[in-house]
Amino acid sequence: MMNSDVQIKLILAVSLCFMYAVVFLTQKLDLASVSALMTGFTNALVGIFTYNYTKRRYEQVRKRG
Repeated sequence: MMNSDVQIKLILAVSLCFMYAVVFLTQKLDLASVSALMTGFTNALVGIFTYNYTKRRYEQVRKRG
């Protein structure tokens, strides 16, 4: 069985992919729309990586003492 953290990330990834696929297929895109979508996607990725890094650091500090 998957870790609950992995399940949450998988749900987020699938929902982001679905959302962006729907937007790109149904909307007439201009530069501002594409820029906003890419910024949102990049921010979501940065948030996931930051969460993972912070969690690992916290666990390392907790194990040391």
